Amino acid sequence: MEKMYRYLLDEIFRGVIERNHEVIKRIAAFDGDVFFRDGDLLFTLPELFKMVSSQCAEASDHDNQITKSDYQAFRNMMYQQPTNETLKKFGAIVKIETPNKNHGRTLYRLTNLGS
Repeated sequence: MEKMYRYLLDEIFRGVIERNHEVIKRIAAFDGDVFFRDGDLLFTLPELFKMVSSQCAEASDHDNQITKSDYQAFRNMMYQQPTNETLKKFGAIVKIETPNKNHGRTLYRLTNLGS
């Protein structure tokens, strides 16, 4: 799970922050609740997990079976790691865009600081 988290931060989030066209293209091709609005990346955690899992599997050239416990571990890691502290070094932060009592439906926004 640590590898997936590092991939998310180093490849996906940093690619979005730096406006990497290949990263943006891969995200735009994903059919789920991971999308761009006003230049920011919006996502739900379950859909972000699906996208990152899929891209990690492609990057490692093997198919990983994803389980509910994998998602739970990913979600816990997102909450327990200093994600925003790391992103601040790149000039960005993740904020809650639209809260929902069902955490799986909460919409998050990766945005530049000062936005």
